[in-house]
Amino acid sequence: MKELQEHLRQGETVRWQGKPKAFPLLEEGCKNKIIRNWILMTVSGALLLGLYIRSNENPSMGFISLVVAVVVLALAAPAAQAISLRKQQYFITDQRAIVLTGDKTFYYMELNELSDVEVIDDCSSSRCLAMGAPIMKDVRRQLRWQAKNPKIDVQSSESNEHAIGMVFYDPDDVDGALLLLKEDIQLKQKTTPLRRAAS
Repeated sequence: MKELQEHLRQGETVRWQGKPKAFPLLEEGCKNKIIRNWILMTVSGALLLGLYIRSNENPSMGFISLVVAVVVLALAAPAAQAISLRKQQYFITDQRAIVLTGDKTFYYMELNELSDVEVIDDCSSSRCLAMGAPIMKDVRRQLRWQAKNPKIDVQSSESNEHAIGMVFYDPDDVDGALLLLKEDIQLKQKTTPLRRAAS
């Protein structure tokens, strides 16, 4: 693929690739959170507008439009996030784990820096692969967010493409990817245990 080839180093070889399987917007694991946020935003917006209109004889249409716009954007955010995730592509080379987004933004993690890998099988309709110790604490609570927004090493002198945590969201052949990463961790960081989420 042309977009990936532009980012590969000389001699770097792709060993695995995948993309998200089809998943519903309100899939198990995140459905309740999305519905709860929709209700909270709708109620909060309605209360705010109600109080504002009651306390102002000449309410500003600009303010009302702003509140409505914020609520609409919040309600649409989960759908926009899901659409973005469905366009991602994932790769594992002999050097890096890579996420290529729908708009062709490139993120990578060096395999020789990979500190942790975990299969997340209780937060989506399929299984996700989380990588990097810095995201493990909150990855279940923010799975789609972490998948859409790899955690960047802001102190890296290389570029803003260098991530220290990322998620492959519902990819094909999780086991194949896990096997490659597990082998790499065992070879390069034998003292780092590989954790897998309990079913």
